[in-house]
Amino acid sequence: MSTLQVSKVRATLLAIIFAGASLSPASQAQDPEGKVVVKVPFAFEDGSEHFSPGLYTISAYYRNVANIRGESNSGFATTCVDDNRQPSQTTKVVFHRYGGQYFIEQIWIAGETTHTYFPLSKAERLEIAANKTAPTDVVVAALEPPR
Repeated sequence: MSTLQVSKVRATLLAIIFAGASLSPASQAQDPEGKVVVKVPFAFEDGSEHFSPGLYTISAYYRNVANIRGESNSGFATTCVDDNRQPSQTTKVVFHRYGGQYFIEQIWIAGETTHTYFPLSKAERLEIAANKTAPTDVVVAALEPPR
């Protein structure tokens, strides 16, 4: 898929999300489910975007979209939510590492009984097939609590 096609798909996805959000007054008042500030010491991907090491604010919106905003670039990613039996003890972001390549995997917020996860991207599935090994989880603690 070309960069122009990817941009059009993202623009369409955002238009659908914000159009749906504007239909309900209650949803207009919703804040992001969680906002995490994290300093990531390595480059990573969310499947369609590549992010350099640096400081990032990651906001999960409406249980299916995350905004990853950094000092040099930003992007949106599709997410899902999973229920946990116990609240998380810490606020953190989990990455999958394959050799020297990292993919964002999960966002956990202290005290919450749900967490946000990023479905496997095509690039990560290709990495799994190429390595034929399970990824290593790398946990990066949040710098400040969610707001």
